[in-house]
Amino acid sequence: MSVSPAPAGFPRRRLLAGTAGLALLLAGCTSGDPGQTAQETAAQDRLARQVAVQEAVVAAYDAAVAADPAFGGTIADLTGQAQEQLARLRAAAPGATPSSSAPPAAPAGDDLRAWLR
Repeated sequence: MSVSPAPAGFPRRRLLAGTAGLALLLAGCTSGDPGQTAQETAAQDRLARQVAVQEAVVAAYDAAVAADPAFGGTIADLTGQAQEQLARLRAAAPGATPSSSAPPAAPAGDDLRAWLR
């Protein structure tokens, strides 16, 4: 029995190897840091979400202070703590982008404390 020679042209194995290599290259280009594990990526995503939440907290305090400056004096410590926490989160997540959502509107009247809760 004789084995027929491989047909001329582009061998199937070379095509498959090239396709697999291209897929790996593309996957590496979209993942950011190729040495990053899924766990690290998930941690960065959670941190970015925390930045967005803390931005909303700071915006709520700012809206409350703008609605009633006298009330703002009573929550100055909390406002400062929220801003400091936001700065620390942003420093820990340098890739996180500021949220583009509009700041919340504080209600008029004496209900500011309840609204902040």
